[in-house]
Amino acid sequence: MLYKGADLVRDIEWVIFDEVHYINDPERGVVWEETIIMLPEHVNIILLSASVPNVNEFADWVGRTKRKKVFVVATAKRPVPLEHHLYTCRERIKILDDSGTFLADSFFATKKMFQEKTKGQRISDKTIQSEWVHLVKELEKESQLPVVCFIFSRKKVDECADNMRTLDLTTGVEKSQIQVFVNQCVSRLSPCDRQLPQVMRVKEMLLRGFGVHHAGLLPIIKEIVEMLFSQSLVKVLFATETFAMGVNMPARTVIFQKPRKHDGKDFRDLNPSEYQQMSGRAGRRGLDKKGMVIILTLDYFFEDHMDLKKMLTGSPQRLESKFRLTYAMLVNLLRVEDFRVEDILRRSFSEASIQKLVPQQSELRKLAKEKFEKLGKLTCIYDEFPAIEEYYETYLASEEHFSKFRESFLESPGAKTQLSAGRVLLVQDPVFGRCLGLLIRFFSTDKNIRMFLMSNDGNQSQLFGYSFYNNADTPIKKQPPLQKPEKIHREGEYGNTKWKIVELNVLRLRKVCKDKLTIDVQQLENGDNGVVSVAINSLNKLTQTKSGTLTVLDDIKDFKISTIDAVEAFSSFQELEQELKKSKCHNCPQLEQQFNLAADRHALKKKLQQLSHTLSDENVMLLPEFQKRVRVLETLNYIDSNRTVLLKGRVMCEINSLDELLASELIFHNILTDLEPQEILAILSTMICPDKDDNRPTLTPVVQKTFDIVKDMAYKLGELQYEHGLDVDPQEYANKLNMALMEVVYEWAMGTAFADIMNLTLIPEGSIVRAITRLDVGCNEVKNCARIIGNTSLFHKMEIASQKIKRDIVFAASLYVQ
Repeated sequence: MLYKGADLVRDIEWVIFDEVHYINDPERGVVWEETIIMLPEHVNIILLSASVPNVNEFADWVGRTKRKKVFVVATAKRPVPLEHHLYTCRERIKILDDSGTFLADSFFATKKMFQEKTKGQRISDKTIQSEWVHLVKELEKESQLPVVCFIFSRKKVDECADNMRTLDLTTGVEKSQIQVFVNQCVSRLSPCDRQLPQVMRVKEMLLRGFGVHHAGLLPIIKEIVEMLFSQSLVKVLFATETFAMGVNMPARTVIFQKPRKHDGKDFRDLNPSEYQQMSGRAGRRGLDKKGMVIILTLDYFFEDHMDLKKMLTGSPQRLESKFRLTYAMLVNLLRVEDFRVEDILRRSFSEASIQKLVPQQSELRKLAKEKFEKLGKLTCIYDEFPAIEEYYETYLASEEHFSKFRESFLESPGAKTQLSAGRVLLVQDPVFGRCLGLLIRFFSTDKNIRMFLMSNDGNQSQLFGYSFYNNADTPIKKQPPLQKPEKIHREGEYGNTKWKIVELNVLRLRKVCKDKLTIDVQQLENGDNGVVSVAINSLNKLTQTKSGTLTVLDDIKDFKISTIDAVEAFSSFQELEQELKKSKCHNCPQLEQQFNLAADRHALKKKLQQLSHTLSDENVMLLPEFQKRVRVLETLNYIDSNRTVLLKGRVMCEINSLDELLASELIFHNILTDLEPQEILAILSTMICPDKDDNRPTLTPVVQKTFDIVKDMAYKLGELQYEHGLDVDPQEYANKLNMALMEVVYEWAMGTAFADIMNLTLIPEGSIVRAITRLDVGCNEVKNCARIIGNTSLFHKMEIASQKIKRDIVFAASLYVQ
């Protein structure tokens, strides 16, 4: 509706998002974000949830996205307080009271009982069954029914319900009400469907006050259970966690069969969000003073009490964006003039933290521009073309190579030997500039050196046969920033010479001299005046007796450096140093002033580039994937080089319930046109069936051959996407095609009774109904595609296909709309 600009949208005033924490759902969360982003300005929004810890962050995103004020209304306390209990050895022990206090002593007492009971042995299924029966009887005596029992397996749900055959919780009057209601509901089914095993089994269960609720139930049976539960005629309901999502049917008590679930990869404890969502079904407003939650620990117990406490009292899962790109989304957005794809990506919740800083970043860019314009212009005393910026760039490049070299230098065999106490070193100190010093200690682990330094008196500029990129008396002040600033341990003056004990990053070390002074470095480190004077006089004497140069160690040979990377880095550093010496700027009397100005301009330029990038489309997290998907669409001729949507793209816009890329290719390659309607349905079912079935279906030769063609096409599409840089494994992409319902759908389209097709598969009835219902939506989408391209044969076949599957129990009308 939103993509196509349906007229109905203009009449919508309010959109309510119930259970908005669904935005965390990996599959469906993106739809919630798309809807919030694309809703017109005149539409108001209400978002409801009981478990959103970062509500202000989310509200801020909604407010900025819709450019409206958002009002957050929160309730700190539950209308009906809850008490949480552990149940083991037929004892119910309170673990969390209605004020939210965790009772650790109760945990340890329960754990001791559990260990004494089990003695490390597995509890038998028969024992667990008897414990369930005892607990239900106990709750009935205490008037704690109705109860919802959450079990994280459809199979276990059915087993637990079947194990209650010995119990009957309803009165004669209630049985009569249930009988009349169920008969009335199933009367709309065909006589054959009324006798389905699931219908008969659940009906018998309901008459005794028990019910089941999971995705494997037929929709009409699920609705019957929900309606009877809402009337308190179902006393005990065994359900999977889907009952706690979107179904507002509270109970007096909630039971967890086991506080663990399989998340698709491994078994784990419930997280606080999951536990609170389900336990929140306990306690009926206006009927119960307190709600009760019971955690069964029959064959499992928590290792640590903090694990249980976290589950009961921890913060729910934060809302996080699950926004992802699909080909259908891209072609739809490229067709809509009012939206740019980049704008939609930028406005997604995943970009919220970045977009929140946009006003601040824009202001910083403005200030940086103003500051840059106020900087003085670069000048040159030699000609009209200043070379200082090139000189500075070369300087930075040389520093980068020198840093790489020093990293390897520290790990060299000669480093620990040569860098010993008393060694004379040449360093570039941020305050003293170029100066001599004595090594006190070398910290190889954190790459620091502790030194005694004396200030440069101006007579050291020609001493070393080694330049700091200029021969002027004044050292260059601008230095590339290092990770750690210098750390001064002690400082003072001796005559006119300043000195200090300082810890420097090893990148400040420029040369290691051959000279080594015999001196008490411990006393020197402690600042002993006598030792300090000896150190200063010794260093001054060295500079005065070396005839203008001070001999230094060879950085490669003397330190026995042999790694290729280190040697290449040092060689590049020396080449760049020679370039600096050849520059006209090197001996310029205005070098320091111009150098510092160039450094300031470079820093501001870099800052402006960073801020501009932050504010541009290039900073959008999903932009690289967007560009890759666009290239795939261009290659397959869904769009042209100007991103104009072509005929294939218009067809893809119609497909939402199937794999849009594969389905579009099937249509344009006429794979479906020559098939019969039931054969088309069998092929399309491979894209919509979520359940697995180990039994291989029996297919006709035509269907089998077509499926092989489709799977080969899927593999090639996977290869194409992989070649364009997308994280798609061709084999996995092809294996997504699921054969489980091909025979079922084929037979259903041929008119086979539902009871008979259930003999063809192990997939539950409810899953089959959902798949066929979704398949009908896919049929209509393919029919629309055929209309767009003018394929009348396929159009009529899809009409017939839809008619063939729309019958009997699969398309029985919902009880809620009767």
